[in-house]
Amino acid sequence: MSLMSEIKTYNEPRTIGCTIESILAEFGDQEDTDDLNAALLDASITHTAIARALAGRGYTINKNGKQVARHRKGECQCHR
Repeated sequence: MSLMSEIKTYNEPRTIGCTIESILAEFGDQEDTDDLNAALLDASITHTAIARALAGRGYTINKNGKQVARHRKGECQCHR
């Protein structure tokens, strides 16, 4: 495989949305879905608090809140 072919492979758009969208899709409980959506809309709740709560429940997310911030700002894959 040529270098350009490999680069193009990595450049293909993701088929799933962002981390937050993936976590929402994994929830089996409507209450958790509603709670996360409410927290994302509540500006008084920090990105870090949301990320730490999700990580504490075993979801793969960086505890610094960067993925939450990108989702909230509409900068993530699922908003494109």
